[in-house]
Amino acid sequence: MVFGGKARLSGLWVDDRYVAEYVEAHPDKLIGFLSVDPTQPDWQDEMHFGREELKLQGIKLLPMYAVSGRSINLKDDLSDAHYEGWSHDARYGFEQGKKMLPRVYFWDGVDRFEGPMQDIEVYWQRMDRFLSSVDLKHFAGICLAEENVNYGGRPAVLNELYRRIKAGYDTAVFQWYDNAVPSADMLADGWVTNPYYTGGQEFRQFLQRYVVTGKPVVLMPWACGQGGGERNPRFKLILEDHLRAALDYDVPVAFYWVGVRGGTSFGLSDSEPMKSINERIFKWIDHIEVLDPGYAGTPAADISRGRVLELSPQAGAETEQFVDARRPDNRRFGESAVSRRP
Repeated sequence: MVFGGKARLSGLWVDDRYVAEYVEAHPDKLIGFLSVDPTQPDWQDEMHFGREELKLQGIKLLPMYAVSGRSINLKDDLSDAHYEGWSHDARYGFEQGKKMLPRVYFWDGVDRFEGPMQDIEVYWQRMDRFLSSVDLKHFAGICLAEENVNYGGRPAVLNELYRRIKAGYDTAVFQWYDNAVPSADMLADGWVTNPYYTGGQEFRQFLQRYVVTGKPVVLMPWACGQGGGERNPRFKLILEDHLRAALDYDVPVAFYWVGVRGGTSFGLSDSEPMKSINERIFKWIDHIEVLDPGYAGTPAADISRGRVLELSPQAGAETEQFVDARRPDNRRFGESAVSRRP
């Protein structure tokens, strides 16, 4: 039996034609299944095409991939239909009892970390059009771009967008730092962070700096085979360090993982290293789904004792800013304001 898969909300989309072509080359051994994504308006047409034209003999659904964090790339020339599509996707997830926390990319490209930036009004117009085109009650919040840097005037842009969004819209705004600890003057309702190559006790202390802010934290471990991650001899150990700490602190995990067809770099592949990465991801998901609803971390997450945690300095400040982990309101992760799994 051979099938692909379709789940637009997770970026997974395998054309049924690929399945039909593969099955046609081995008709005496294989049976092909088509796939549909009921969240998409043309799913019935695809079902009829796969059965009547491609002669596929069954249907494969992927409900486990129906809703996830997504990447929304804003441009100045996007159509109304583009925004309507995102509104539809978010509404569908909401109806299934889930919400999106999308990464909304407003930068042009490399201006995220180098070179000249656009006027703030350019970035704001893109963000404002998106926010005004969707029903924000269907979202868990939004994240301002990805892997932002804390230099070169970029924090000022992020803070100004935060202020404007909070003034005009009722939604949580997450900030995503690129392997940096949270800044004392960065405005945020929550954090996304991705210290891909940091493990062990160093990583746990890194994560603690986010936890003690009392704001939600989403951890993004490396989970793909591109960019040298799999060539790092400590790659698998670091991934396990991240997952163990996420479980201890009850921090939501959003894997850096993209479901696409072919190759070994991303997604659903039977070739290494993605095969073993996929197995670990699905095993992790299975484990999380059976946790007790009242789960709120483990004693290993107790940060009420130990040294003071140092945060990034405020811009222009002469002294470092500190958070004392021994304060009563920071005693345990489970007692803090940090949100639990989505």
